[in-house]
Amino acid sequence: MLTRGARSSRRPRARVAASAVVALALSVVSVDAAAHQTSMKELELEVSPGLIKAELVARADDVASAIGRDRDAGSAALLLGDLALAPTVTSWVRFEAGGQACTPSGRSIASARREGRWLAVSWTLRCPVPTRELRLGFETFFLLDASHTLVLRVAGPGTRFDTVVTAEDASLLVRLGAPTRRWRAWLGLGVAHIAGGADHLCFVLALLLGAVISRRAPGPASARAASPRLAIEWRMRSAREAATAATWLITSFSIAHSLSLAAATLGWLSLPSRLVETTISLSIGYAAIETFVRPDRRGRGLWALGFGLVHGLGFAGSLQDFLPAENVGIPLMAFNLGVEIGQLAIIAVTLPALLLVGNRLGARRYRRVLLPAVSLAMILLSAVWSVERALAG
Repeated sequence: MLTRGARSSRRPRARVAASAVVALALSVVSVDAAAHQTSMKELELEVSPGLIKAELVARADDVASAIGRDRDAGSAALLLGDLALAPTVTSWVRFEAGGQACTPSGRSIASARREGRWLAVSWTLRCPVPTRELRLGFETFFLLDASHTLVLRVAGPGTRFDTVVTAEDASLLVRLGAPTRRWRAWLGLGVAHIAGGADHLCFVLALLLGAVISRRAPGPASARAASPRLAIEWRMRSAREAATAATWLITSFSIAHSLSLAAATLGWLSLPSRLVETTISLSIGYAAIETFVRPDRRGRGLWALGFGLVHGLGFAGSLQDFLPAENVGIPLMAFNLGVEIGQLAIIAVTLPALLLVGNRLGARRYRRVLLPAVSLAMILLSAVWSVERALAG
């Protein structure tokens, strides 16, 4: 039994732990609402002896920002007439063959793509030596934003090469020859995607918040009659119980979003992006309300399964345009595996933290203070994101 002094000595630590969890939750949910609208680009190269045909595809608002135009007003139709467009985009990539620079030849051509939300710039380069080894430099590209991601495809004699380029690959050597595929890059893209997906993280957090607490088993009828509060007393679950509850919820969610990701990416299922993104935002609010009202309610795995289908469509919305037209299986599986690895890593950190804080605070204060505070933050963010996405152009 704890003495009064021992209890009071634990309170500061409990408050610090609780503050840390709330700060973590707020930092997660404060990320930009467009969580699945990644700043991904695509570079496609067709290589022949001494000649490279290149095409780079980017979001119109990213290009607008790069050439000094208003990002919000950046549309392909307005930017196509800007003289700085093609020189800016073509400067993002440096080409070398055999240690010598490849130089542009002829005019660059810009065109609108994907309902005017994207721009494509095509140009041709000549190399002074045969292009058996091609060095690509992306230093200028990543100076714009180190978080950008580039999907690279190279086609040439005996070569079909696709990979994902990040800031760590600012200088990349491509050897033309046997077909190759860097599946690890797609796996890394999946991990990065889940780590940067604020709405997905909020939904997972809402699931985990309720996985660590449950109602205490009711006592004898005589005791319940004397004190009705015994029937609604809460307790923190053990680590094993919490892990079991979280596993059921997260497994349902993961299976669902893996299935819908595959179906949408392969073109078997398609819904309007605005509808998908708005529903994802609403799912966070529903999960937060459900967690607040009855965190240990049965059947949570079923609605986690249903909302998981929608979250998978959100993943697919930012991925399907960049997957290769052929042999899509390996990149798709690697990306999905990366999503699962990233999700498991987040759960491995968050679930013990919630248990630690809950045990420090006690089940009653966890249920009455921390859980409502974090749930309310997510409900508010859900409302803001839902309105923004529903009204997005």
